[in-house]
Amino acid sequence: MVQINIWFVPRSRSTALARCLSNIPDSKVFFETFLWAYYLGDEDSMYTNNPEQLGEMASVPITPGYNTKTVIKQLKEDTSNVKIVKDFFYTMNGRHEEVIEKDSVNIFLVRDPRYVFTSFLPVSQTTFYSVAKLTEDDVSIFYKTILDGIEVVSKMCTKAPVVIDDTCQLQHCCNSQFPAVQQPTASTPRPCQIVGFP
Repeated sequence: MVQINIWFVPRSRSTALARCLSNIPDSKVFFETFLWAYYLGDEDSMYTNNPEQLGEMASVPITPGYNTKTVIKQLKEDTSNVKIVKDFFYTMNGRHEEVIEKDSVNIFLVRDPRYVFTSFLPVSQTTFYSVAKLTEDDVSIFYKTILDGIEVVSKMCTKAPVVIDDTCQLQHCCNSQFPAVQQPTASTPRPCQIVGFP
C-alpha cells in the first residue's frame, strides 16, 4: 500500500497532478477533505470555534459527523492500494502523525506568488476571510505552511520530500537537499518515477 500526499499553494496545478496520479490502478484521491473539515467541520473547526471569521462561508450548511477525526478515519480505513491525499498542509491542525505515513511520498507544489495571487487573492478575500484578512494581508501563510510541511516531513518520513517549483523561482532551495522538478513539462513523470509507477 502506498500513500502519496500532495501539499500545495493555490494555483500550482495540484488538481492536474492529482488527476494524473488518479489513473494509477486501484487508487483513491482524497481531494481537499481536510480543507473542508478545517473550515466547516462539525467540531474543532473554524465554523465551530470562530464562525465570525468565515465571512460568507458561515452561511454554508455543515454536514453532521464530518470533521477532521472522521476524515482521518476514512483515510485509515480505505483499502485502496494507492491513497492520494491532496490538501493544504495547515488543514491537518497539527495531526501530522495521524495522517502522514512514515513511508509515504510527499510532494510539495510551489509557484511564483505573482501567478498565484493574481487570481487567488480576490477569491480568498471573499471566501477565506480569516486567512486573507485577519491572518495574513498577502496570504503568505500558504508559503509558510509549505516550509513547515517540508520540515515536518523531513523529520518524520523515510523518503525525502519532493519539491516541484512550477516557475523555477525556488531553484536554490530545490537544488539543495530536496529532489525537485524544475520544468513543468517534466512534472508528472518525475513524481511517478519517485513513487515507483511508470
